[in-house]
Amino acid sequence: MGAEQDMGKNLSYCGEMVYREDRERFLSAMTAPPDRREALFALYAFNHEISKTAGVVSEPMLGQIRLQWWREAIEECYAGTPRRHAVVTALADVIQDVDPTRSLFEALIEGREQDLDFHPPGTVVDLERYADLTSGRLTELALELCLAGQDGASGDLRQAARKIGTAWAMVGLMRALPFHMRARRGMLPRELAASHGVAASDLSEGRNVPGIALAVEEVCAQACALLADARRVSTRGMPVGSIYGALSIGVIADSHLKQLRKVNFDVFDVRLAAPPVLRGWSLMIRSLRGRY
Repeated sequence: MGAEQDMGKNLSYCGEMVYREDRERFLSAMTAPPDRREALFALYAFNHEISKTAGVVSEPMLGQIRLQWWREAIEECYAGTPRRHAVVTALADVIQDVDPTRSLFEALIEGREQDLDFHPPGTVVDLERYADLTSGRLTELALELCLAGQDGASGDLRQAARKIGTAWAMVGLMRALPFHMRARRGMLPRELAASHGVAASDLSEGRNVPGIALAVEEVCAQACALLADARRVSTRGMPVGSIYGALSIGVIADSHLKQLRKVNFDVFDVRLAAPPVLRGWSLMIRSLRGRY
């Protein structure tokens, strides 16, 4: 943890926010070239602001108002007339510099609108679609920021980024399942859970029944498949050192999958509370090798 604490020193406003609230994306951003890190911090700070919406409002309408505020803030960033807000100001600089795909921001906000009217996913496909909206598109945006001033990403590389971000989110949602179950917001697909003998009441009441681990294992298998598909994409001729800052979140997904296998996918196992050993160093070493 010492190395991670050292990374958290002398940061910008957005950098401090991401370090504090989204440590894994912070570590991933730190593998990007130094001149791209602030752009990633601004993006991830924006993501934190919208992702916490459902948890800080007392009713859905207030959440809609908050997300609309951010939707208008993004419009103003593209228009060159950003409102006064620390994250908006930083993001406006990035948008004016890089001109990232605007529809990706809209997709992120759309994903968070779904949080306001919570319904658990019915199938693994539904879960994957949600993870793509809230994390896959974010990773694609991060890729664009990492490639600023260079040739744009190919369609295949964009898909790889989305798959990596989607896989990371799916694994994260499974690891967070006990916490979300206590809040009655568990994201275990209902059809999959039922196929393993898990009742809806088990999930709503936070009971750790054997079928949960089996269902989690299936979700993780799909996440593994997405990571494998992403890694088949050729990066020949691409500036691997640049794109790694966006794609290295897949390395963290790998480390969580390894932990889950060790506990037989029992997400209630207390050993999962500890972060993967040396995750920061693992990211740095693999970045030197250009492996994501």
